[in-house]
Amino acid sequence: MATNPTSNELRKCTRKIETLRAIIEDYFTFASEYKTESNNVSQVKVRLEEITEFSEKFEEYQGELEMIQDKKDIDWINIRRTFRNRLCDVKAALLKIVDDHVAQADNVSSPSMSSATSQQVNATFNSMRYPPCALPTFSGDWQQWTSFIDTFNSMFHNEHSKLPLVQRFHYLRSCLSGQASDVIKSIPTTAEHFQFAYDLLVNRYENKSAIIQSHIRSLLETPKVITPSCSELQKLHHHVTSNINALKSLQQPVDQWDAWLVTLLCSRMDSATVGEWYLQYKSKKLPSYVAVEQFLANRITAYEAGDINNYQSHEPKRISTKNSNIKTHDKKALFLKSKEKVSGKCPLCAEHHKLYACSKFNNMSTSDKRNFVMKSRLCFNCLNFGHQVSSCFFPPCPHCGEKHNSKLHEKQTSTSNADAPVANDDDRPQQHATAMYTEILAPKTENLNVLLATAIVNVCDTFGRMHSCRAVLDSGSQLNFITNSCAKKLNLSTDMHTLNIVGVSAMSSTAKQLQETVMFSCFGDFKTNIKFYSLQTIVSALPSQLLIRDNLQMPHNIQTQLADPNFHIPGPIDVLLGADIFYDVLYGERYPL
Repeated sequence: MATNPTSNELRKCTRKIETLRAIIEDYFTFASEYKTESNNVSQVKVRLEEITEFSEKFEEYQGELEMIQDKKDIDWINIRRTFRNRLCDVKAALLKIVDDHVAQADNVSSPSMSSATSQQVNATFNSMRYPPCALPTFSGDWQQWTSFIDTFNSMFHNEHSKLPLVQRFHYLRSCLSGQASDVIKSIPTTAEHFQFAYDLLVNRYENKSAIIQSHIRSLLETPKVITPSCSELQKLHHHVTSNINALKSLQQPVDQWDAWLVTLLCSRMDSATVGEWYLQYKSKKLPSYVAVEQFLANRITAYEAGDINNYQSHEPKRISTKNSNIKTHDKKALFLKSKEKVSGKCPLCAEHHKLYACSKFNNMSTSDKRNFVMKSRLCFNCLNFGHQVSSCFFPPCPHCGEKHNSKLHEKQTSTSNADAPVANDDDRPQQHATAMYTEILAPKTENLNVLLATAIVNVCDTFGRMHSCRAVLDSGSQLNFITNSCAKKLNLSTDMHTLNIVGVSAMSSTAKQLQETVMFSCFGDFKTNIKFYSLQTIVSALPSQLLIRDNLQMPHNIQTQLADPNFHIPGPIDVLLGADIFYDVLYGERYPL
């Protein structure tokens, strides 16, 4: 029902609506008279953005007018219909200009040639559609300046380019970020200001002296290789050679720098690699940089060949010695884990599961299980290869506390007739896993001397997108766990299989099996397929209290490569990584804090 309007209110609403109609008509006139020589597509895009707002404004003004003025419903409907039809016509005219501009940019003709050769080449060129080139990016890094400005000039700023200056300015802004973007941040994006902004950027970064010093500083800050491996040595080799080649291109006398380049490279290699170099170099003269670089390249090739052979052999049996533990961890973490796990095959049925999950093994009697484990030279405690009971870190049998697996536990009975049913009963409760994680709740005044290993890992959801999750590493857990909230964020579907989880003091709970996913390391190229079991909560927070990081004695060379940069701040845990991959991801030197 209409109110009693004043003439001012009615006039105000009518004026707003008529103004919108007038602007729309101006846009239609602009689209009809658009010319490529005098206009540019950016003007069209600005008008397209404003048209979307016009629709909302019209609804607002029209609603106010209908509350003030009385008319039949059919009249209001016709007014709205007329306005929307005109709005769509204007928007379609503007979109056509944009589409024509894109088509014109794609249909770039080849240089003219004579006779049939020209026609044949043109036909071949027009029939091929090349993928678009990615825009070059520059954030202010001196080492990237030369390649960036050359690429930008060849694509947008050369004597053969017909691109309007204002569009070149837009492309220049989209290529810059960080400190480089701040250089031209305050300059208006217009055609007449493009050359000024371009010259300002060139004057700021076209500095050969600063570029040379940047490469030399990068060489002096080369990270040291701690553990010899193919991946780490490749990073070292690439870092040094890329900076040396850049200095050569800047006309620096690199060939005369053998003394300090050899010293630098040898100081950044691990002790084992340096030892190999001096064993094979038997002269007392100063070696050349080229000789050391070639040795490092050959060393990397040898690592690659050895890792490939180890992967292709697919031998589940491994020999465990005290001197080979570190090498085993290196290979699994840096190369073998990128494919299907070699040790994932069951030694009984050759399927890809652990022995304790093998139905054929579970259906065997306890004595047959023990005989098979002994013949296969498996650990009696964890049923894995590579070590024996004396060096096993898994918890003992939950029934008797002895160092053997619960599936190898022989329950004492008074009569032989009860042997069969007892074995069946013993098999049923074995469908459980052990989780040995404990949380220490201590007063804030107490000094806790143990830090559990935590790490930030990337886990894929069902759509292939990676999410950062905070994980705790627990060698006492037989399975990998994930909180329900994190599993929901990753959209991991649950399986019908439910498992009983037994912890400290035989405390038990249940967990649901989830679909298999992929986990990536935040450092290097380590990845692995992993299967989680979901729990409501893994732990409240780790560490249990805030630690003063400045009081910890951490080497400077690892402070920027921490798996969990906020390890000292109490925070939630999303994932628990069990013994299945514990020793694959935790290796290297130990630093007392």
